[in-house]
Amino acid sequence: MKRLHAKWLLPLLAAAYVVTGCDTAGVQEDDDTSQERPFRATSRIGGNDTRATVDSDALTFKWEKKDGEAHLVYKDGEQTSYTFTIDQNTISDDGHQADFWAEAGFGAEAGTWLLAAIPTTGYTAAADGSYTFTMPTGDAVQTGNNSTEHVGLRMPMYARAQATAERTASFSFKHLGSLLRFRVKNLNSGAETITGIGVEAENGASVFGRSVTLTADGVSVTATYADEGDSRIGVTLSACTVASGEILTAYTATLPGASFGEETVLKVVLTTDSGSYVSDRFTITTDSGLSLEGGKWTPGKFYTLNLTLDNELRFEGVSHDGFTETDNDIEWEGLAEN
Repeated sequence: MKRLHAKWLLPLLAAAYVVTGCDTAGVQEDDDTSQERPFRATSRIGGNDTRATVDSDALTFKWEKKDGEAHLVYKDGEQTSYTFTIDQNTISDDGHQADFWAEAGFGAEAGTWLLAAIPTTGYTAAADGSYTFTMPTGDAVQTGNNSTEHVGLRMPMYARAQATAERTASFSFKHLGSLLRFRVKNLNSGAETITGIGVEAENGASVFGRSVTLTADGVSVTATYADEGDSRIGVTLSACTVASGEILTAYTATLPGASFGEETVLKVVLTTDSGSYVSDRFTITTDSGLSLEGGKWTPGKFYTLNLTLDNELRFEGVSHDGFTETDNDIEWEGLAEN
């Protein structure tokens, strides 16, 4: 089985997330280093290339003021995960940074390497010290137009840091997957109740990845993506009635899977309460300019598939963006129906 290896070297704690020059890497407390004091993680998302809960207006990720906002922490050499829960009073004004408190019983000596992971489900730890995230099965389920509440479970991220003598750690998260966004403008004469949308590879190419395995060695973390994946990815929609002239926006996410090739032909299928539509086919060309890493979806990017519904479903092109980069229009080669 071929695997794609993507290796990042995270900065040491003192520079854990100085991405704009205005954030510090953790808060130093008083001289009390008692093991009785709860362990605290200062965790950053957003900024240069890391975000977690999608803000659909700006396509950024932020910590939310809601019960249960949390991430996992693993200690090197252990298979047990610990839940760190957000302190809502510490969320920064931009939503990108907050403090998280460890569950009872967590302790780590100064210098211990820690791996933080988002979301809190989907990860398994192996005896060899690796950690594997597996995508949820089936379509994503979205309630309401332009809603992103469902995306977090499919957007894995990780961060690496060392515990301090003050019982703190400072994490700065990095993306492991890519966000896919469908935008469909309804040009039909009346409103359409849309119940689902998906994109698939006609030749069965498993370009939508299912799993990624993290292996840590000191500051270094290696992400290994399995080639095995799915040839289709989609969203089941509810409460999505789109008036004439309005736009449906739906979201899902993917990991890198098999490489796209010249023969990888894609199509979009949209279903409504009265029938279904299949778009014209399209493929990626070698000179398309689409941001692909090794011919695969690039972690930390989002891709927007643009379509119009006018008695038929027409593919209008795709754009891609890094979460902090400017939009880039991408030319895809359309294929006429045979």
